[in-house]
Amino acid sequence: MKSRSILIVGKKGILTWQEDLKEAFLRIGCRCTVFYINPASVSEVLEKKRSKKTPFLSAAFQRRLRQRLASDPPQLMLFLSMAVLPEGFADVIDSALPHRAVKAAWMADCVEKISGGPHGRFDSVFYFDSYLQPVLLESYRESSKVVYLPLAVNDRRYFFEPRDRLYRLLFAGTCSDGRLSLLNTLKHRVPLDVYGPGCRHIFGRRFGRRLPPKRLNRLFNSYTASLNINQRPNTVNGLNFRPFEATAAGSLVFTEAVPDLAGAFAPGEEIVSYGSVEELVDKWNALVKDPSLREKIARAGRQRTLQQHTFVHRAEFMIRHFGI
Repeated sequence: MKSRSILIVGKKGILTWQEDLKEAFLRIGCRCTVFYINPASVSEVLEKKRSKKTPFLSAAFQRRLRQRLASDPPQLMLFLSMAVLPEGFADVIDSALPHRAVKAAWMADCVEKISGGPHGRFDSVFYFDSYLQPVLLESYRESSKVVYLPLAVNDRRYFFEPRDRLYRLLFAGTCSDGRLSLLNTLKHRVPLDVYGPGCRHIFGRRFGRRLPPKRLNRLFNSYTASLNINQRPNTVNGLNFRPFEATAAGSLVFTEAVPDLAGAFAPGEEIVSYGSVEELVDKWNALVKDPSLREKIARAGRQRTLQQHTFVHRAEFMIRHFGI
C-alpha cells in the first residue's frame, strides 16, 4: 500500500516548526514535504514587488505550487499559522489535484479576528491557545472544525544530556518590552542569566544574539531551571514552544499560570507555575532548599513531554482525526 502523502505549507523563518513536523510525519511512515510560501525565484520576487499582493495570488507562485501538487498529490495539506485561505485559492488547489485533499491549518499565534469569508475556510483548524477558540468559532461556526491541539517538541532536536548544571535561572528567548519588564525586576531577586535578542542594553552584548536550536538545547542542558514568559498578544492562555523544548532537555521549567497549563502539565509536579514575581521568587527559594524535589519535578516534566507532547504525537493525532 502506498504511504500517505502530506504537504506542509508554511513560511520559512526562524522557527523549525515546518521541519520538525515533516520529520514527525516521516517517522510514522508518511511521505511528507514542505512547500515554502517565500519567493523561490527571481520572477516570484519581482511579481510580489510589482503587485504588492500576498504570494498566494502570484502567478509564479501558483505555477510552482501546481507543479508540486502534480508531482505527488497530497491527501492532507497542512497550512501553518493561517486561519483561512485567500479568496479563490482553494479553487486553485482543487483544480490542480486529481482527487480532493483535506485542507487544514494549525495556528501558533493568537489573533483578534479572522478576516475573509466562507470561501477560504479549512476542513479543520487546530488552535494552540484557548483564547483562539471563540475567535475561530465566529468564522467557522461548526465547533467540530475548530480543534484544540497544543504545540510540541522535536525530541531529536531537544534532548537530555547528563552533565553538571548551573543552579541559576535561565531565560532564553526574544526580550520584548513585556518580558523585559519582568526580567528587569527579577534580576535583582534571583540568580538570572538572559540570552536572546533585545537584551543587550540590560544584560550585556554577549547575550543579544538570536539562538539557534543547537544552542538552545545546550543552554537548557547547562542550567537547572528555565523561565518561560508568554509573549502577548501572540500567546495569551496557552503555552508557546519553550516549555516543551526545555522540559524535553531535562530542565526544571517555571512558567506563567495560564488557563491552559493544567491541560498539558501538572503544576507543582511536572512544572512550576507562577502568577507574580513574588510567587516566582518564593518558589525559587523553596526549591533551592530542596534539590530532591527540583530533580523530581524536572524528571516528571521531561517524562510527560516525551509521553504526550512530541511532534510525533501531534502527527499521529492529525492522521487519526482525518482518518487518512
